Amino acid sequence: MTSAMISAAEGASQESAATAVLYRMVMADHLCPSGLKAKYLLERHGFAIEDHHLKTRPETDAFKAEHDVKTTPQIWIDGERIGGYDALRVHFGDAPKVKGATSYRPVVAIFSVCALLALAVSWFTFGDLFTLRAFEWFIGFSMTVLAIQKLQNVEQFSTMFLNYDLLARRYVPYSYAYPYLEAGAAILMVSGALVWLSAPVALFIGTIGAASVFKAVYIDKRELKCACTGGGSDVPLGFVSLTANLIFQVDSEADDLFGGPPVPTTAQPVAAHTQPRVPKAYIDLARHVVCHTDSERFALLYRLLLRLQHERNLMGQSSDPDIWRAQRMAKEIRRDAHKMKAFVRFRKTGETEDGREQFVAWFEPTHNIVHAPGYGDGLGDPVTARLCALGWEVTYVFPRSQ
Repeated sequence: MTSAMISAAEGASQESAATAVLYRMVMADHLCPSGLKAKYLLERHGFAIEDHHLKTRPETDAFKAEHDVKTTPQIWIDGERIGGYDALRVHFGDAPKVKGATSYRPVVAIFSVCALLALAVSWFTFGDLFTLRAFEWFIGFSMTVLAIQKLQNVEQFSTMFLNYDLLARRYVPYSYAYPYLEAGAAILMVSGALVWLSAPVALFIGTIGAASVFKAVYIDKRELKCACTGGGSDVPLGFVSLTANLIFQVDSEADDLFGGPPVPTTAQPVAAHTQPRVPKAYIDLARHVVCHTDSERFALLYRLLLRLQHERNLMGQSSDPDIWRAQRMAKEIRRDAHKMKAFVRFRKTGETEDGREQFVAWFEPTHNIVHAPGYGDGLGDPVTARLCALGWEVTYVFPRSQ
């Protein structure tokens, strides 16, 4: 195809394309966002645009006076004035914005993102998406984000909250304290700390909230906006608000809410005829953990053994509650054994019949380190070996069962 033919084709295309005229503010210190969106929307619909820039404030004021309009940008299509950006969206078939209209979009966005975040944390921690912890994290994350929304403007939130909350209407300071109570309970639940405090608080605010929403919506038949996402919320007070409060209430009643022992995943016990397979890292870790004095050490090791049959990468997940606890136990064993080698002191008690000096050392370990890897059956090699090589007869004295 020759260059002349290409030029002719391009000219025909331009002639057939619809043309729109756009006036928008493009100043040194201000670039109109609505003007940019209007330009993008026109281009997306295939319009050729005559883009006129209003570069100064006097020029903008003169334009408004000339066309009897109050805002910019302004768009014309085929000689007909469409209006601003919102009018352009309606022209292309979008629903017009209704002032004061309600929407569930804020709560859908919050709960969706928090659910995905909880699943991501569950996958990273347990190698499984759908766990009990995932549900608990979802509740905690959701409460935290909702509290952030309220804390952005507590005064505005309290005004909207007083429209329907039963306790706040009797005791106004509760409307100011609510966001802080919600945030505190959520953070404590996620951290697993002070469950005796966080669970009752979540249960209390969830129960009062559910009762208040039920009365306002289903008994009094009032059409209100919910303050759950903050004072400027357009979320309608109704079923979603009631459900959220009920979920917080039910979740707070769990005995082990974020504070109990780590919950195992869906791994099933290994059949009796199946030979369990575990990585060497588990064997090395178990040899230290069994020397710990924690009464739950064997239950912890058995739980890890079961999980390793289905979670092959479990040993590499240091953030897993079970792995973290086992590694902490092993570290305490190594620390205790190090103290025996580094800080033990010998006292001479006499000599043997063959003339060798006798020394005695007293050491009181916290754990059963006599049987710890590298420290048992020789009591801290190479310390004992070195002393015996000097002709000493070494005796360690341990208290209790050691």
